[in-house]
Amino acid sequence: NGDMHGWRADGGELAIACGNWVSCWSTVPPQLPPRLIAETELKAACECDDIRFVGFSQEGESIFLGRNSGVDTWDPKSGKKQQRVRFQRNDGWFWQHGLSPDRSVMLSLSDRGCLMQTDTQSWSSRRFTAVKNSYGSNFVFSPDGKLAACRTGYGTVFIWDVVEGRPWLKWSKPHYGSLG
Repeated sequence: NGDMHGWRADGGELAIACGNWVSCWSTVPPQLPPRLIAETELKAACECDDIRFVGFSQEGESIFLGRNSGVDTWDPKSGKKQQRVRFQRNDGWFWQHGLSPDRSVMLSLSDRGCLMQTDTQSWSSRRFTAVKNSYGSNFVFSPDGKLAACRTGYGTVFIWDVVEGRPWLKWSKPHYGSLG
């Protein structure tokens, strides 16, 4: 698992995760070297529970952390950590996550095809059947946040309709590369 990172919307802070560790860095003012604000370790709730996604909340105070066991938040200023969504073990391994441009929706996809769509304001989640996969890439959202795409490990490009809560496209092309 490689390093994961996410920027606050205004670019003033950068969160970086590796394994179960996450750190938050101030990048203001840009002429100075970045300054460490805080760092913490999340205890693994299950096997292979590394942080696989990092993103800031709308207001930029909390950091969303997508893991195999669920979605956690961390406030680097207070140090408070909280599990917001707990995934069911029988739904599979949640390796892929994504956050909408307005940071109001988080998607999490398992290897067994379970897709969890979470409202990041209320922390309510809806469960859908999507596409089975092996490890692929995190979701990339359209600029308006209505669609989200990911590449699965099986060579399928999967596009989810966030508004309608249903698959928009499944396109198989073996050995397909990046969605970026």
